[in-house]
Amino acid sequence: MLHGTSLLEEAKSTSYSPLREFRFPRGELLVTSPRSARCYIKLGVPAADIVAVCDIDHRGGKFKATRQGTTWNATVRSGDIASELRIQQAPPTIDISSLPVSFWGPVAAKLSSDGEQSWAGLYIRRAAYSRRGRTRPPGSHQRAIGGIFPLPGLARFGGTRSHAKTLLIVSLGFDGSRSAYVKAEYNFATRLAALLSSPGYKPNYTQEAAIRNGDYINHVSSRGAVWLSRPDSPFDTARQLHRIIRKECADYTYIAPLGTRPAALGAILYAERHRRSCEIVYDHPPSLLEPWASAQELVRYEF
Repeated sequence: MLHGTSLLEEAKSTSYSPLREFRFPRGELLVTSPRSARCYIKLGVPAADIVAVCDIDHRGGKFKATRQGTTWNATVRSGDIASELRIQQAPPTIDISSLPVSFWGPVAAKLSSDGEQSWAGLYIRRAAYSRRGRTRPPGSHQRAIGGIFPLPGLARFGGTRSHAKTLLIVSLGFDGSRSAYVKAEYNFATRLAALLSSPGYKPNYTQEAAIRNGDYINHVSSRGAVWLSRPDSPFDTARQLHRIIRKECADYTYIAPLGTRPAALGAILYAERHRRSCEIVYDHPPSLLEPWASAQELVRYEF
């Protein structure tokens, strides 16, 4: 359960480096994209243990999945996805690197809140960021901003009171235009805060993120504070969110997980456990990242 910071106490992570050390637990399902499925099979994961998901509509449409020659469809809502995975009668491991946040975010929140079965998230940590196999400078890995709207099944209704003290927390990535866009859309927030990954995967990554998000950080300096978090730990993200919100004493908090996928996982699970006072803000950017390009390490988060 994720009350306060209890996520840190009940979950654990395991790292596999080099990749050939990865051993997928027997009796579990690996939920990933069709392209990544082929990479996992090369690492020794049996095809019978893989659910390949495709045709995902991040605006709340349908998705198609195949396992052992059987195809099944469901609506992209947290309850539908979680129910379909339960029908498979095996604990799921969700590939948060290869699948879009709009897919795994709602199912992670649902599985966590239900507490009916164990599950895990799998993250592909890269030695460098690349696009179509070519290393590119940080900040150039997104095609465009898809527009801000709720994650499927996680929408909040009713809004906040006009006199409420609102807080906007942005987990910063390499693309500074995303944080600027979110800030402009939620300019009514009375307080701002930023989560900056430190240490980065490479020493210059933290500096690059700070420079590219200079506009947002400048606004934060006058209306809030910059906090540091580990880029590969959802547990550290949850801990820092708990500290920020407690310090700011906000009536309502908007959390924009624009940084790493583990940071987004921690933010989504934290917000799900604090639904009355927290809401996820996401801009749904189409990604051009190839998660297996420069893959260095696999990290498995167990819940």
